[in-house]
Amino acid sequence: MKNKAIIGSVVGAVILLIAVYFILDKTVFSTGSAGPRMPDHEFENWDAPIADKDRLVEDAYSMFDDPGLLSFDELMKQAQDGRVNMISELWRLRRQCPPDMDYNECNLRIRLFLSEKFPPPGNERLLDLFRKYLRYEQAMVDYKLPDNISQRQRYELLRKKRRELFGDDDANLVFGLEEAKVNYTFDFDSFLKSTAGQSGAQRIQGYEQMRKKSLGNYYNTVVEAEPPFNRYDTELHLRENDLKRASSDQRSALTTELRTRYFGREGADRMAVVDREMAEEEKKETDYRAAEQQFLSQNPSLSQTEKDAKLSELRRKILGDEEAEAYARREAYNKFLEQQQKQQQ
Repeated sequence: MKNKAIIGSVVGAVILLIAVYFILDKTVFSTGSAGPRMPDHEFENWDAPIADKDRLVEDAYSMFDDPGLLSFDELMKQAQDGRVNMISELWRLRRQCPPDMDYNECNLRIRLFLSEKFPPPGNERLLDLFRKYLRYEQAMVDYKLPDNISQRQRYELLRKKRRELFGDDDANLVFGLEEAKVNYTFDFDSFLKSTAGQSGAQRIQGYEQMRKKSLGNYYNTVVEAEPPFNRYDTELHLRENDLKRASSDQRSALTTELRTRYFGREGADRMAVVDREMAEEEKKETDYRAAEQQFLSQNPSLSQTEKDAKLSELRRKILGDEEAEAYARREAYNKFLEQQQKQQQ
């Protein structure tokens, strides 16, 4: 349990960085079955008359119109505080294009929808952002990040490139929430290392200060959307030093207090039941491993087939049928991984 906060931080960073590097793949520009399509480079024709515009506008409305669509002012306000992710909204629209429609045809309908759905000057603002984002996608196809620098340095170069293409204000509007979350994952890792010897109370106080600084204007939005288990797991990890120094009864009391605070009394009781069940399962596995070693040491002359059959029977007796099968599958998988590692060495 104590390592999940770190794992969650690392996974979060990896997911965000994968999302960033995804745009570097040329195949991202394929939305249909015709294969990859590169963006239309002819931005000088952006305002040229569109043939069969009325039909295309009708197509666009049939694909994208939604009674719950935000107004321009609502969209801008929620994008500024992170309640709306502009890139996610764009890709939500793109996913509503037919599977056999290519990149440029889909983008054309999005352009028309933004132009017709939102009154001026809001539509012009959205079209300008969309146009910049298309240029950004195009630029990212050929943009190469150095290999001999840290992940944080690579991300800083990407942030710089975004501002070259969008300007500061628009880059913050479009990418601000993502960038704040990435900054947080980097800062969280540094924070854990720098506060390793502090008490739980000191770390928790410093953690909130660090998070407010990292997330900036998006702090409230991120905190409001954060699942209770994430908050609980993080606090549990930050109090790791206190838990190590505490007696068994003190650890149990502190854990119960934290669970009650985050999940209520019923939730804490359910988690306690799960703890007991897991402890029982762990004891059964420990008992089985001891019995397995004793059996193998006492029966060295049996064939492998006979050993496997006897061990299978022993597992069912100690673990129960269902858990015995699960245990056997885990062991087989672990052996497979060990073999793969040996082959790679």
